[in-house]
Amino acid sequence: MPSMGWSIVKYHWGDEQNKVIHVTETLKGVGTLTAHVNLADDVVEIIKADLIEPSNAVTSDDRARILKGARDWARRQSPRYPKDIRWHEDGMKFETHRESWEWASSVVYNEIGNIYEGYRTEDEKIACSLVYELTRLNTFHGPTFYVFAHNEYNQTDQKRWYMVWVERV
Repeated sequence: MPSMGWSIVKYHWGDEQNKVIHVTETLKGVGTLTAHVNLADDVVEIIKADLIEPSNAVTSDDRARILKGARDWARRQSPRYPKDIRWHEDGMKFETHRESWEWASSVVYNEIGNIYEGYRTEDEKIACSLVYELTRLNTFHGPTFYVFAHNEYNQTDQKRWYMVWVERV
């Protein structure tokens, strides 16, 4: 399908546990394409292609675009962290943002993505500094990690936890 005109894409989970997404894409002047995307296997299965012009065949570029769109959509759906992350918790707390930044940029920054995928802390200044440094890395050296942040209040221990985790691009 040529990528001209505007496009409306609708996503919804077909099977969230097995990471299957239903995708419907409508491209003005071209037609409608319906696909199942299996994120676990990176497989795009075209279910139906209602094309105005039969010569507009579905290409490998179309499949790649659909897969990328489905991955991005799935990543945005769940602000909660994945359950299989190796977390690092060190209990550090600092009075100033400067001290937190020094800790995050010298210790945690070098280990996240290598030794463990995520960092949990009660100090929001450390989490903020870590997100800044990881985003800075992606800006200056090209994308290395997808960076995620989340906070939650734990009723059991009456603490607010700040979590930063990464996934390789």
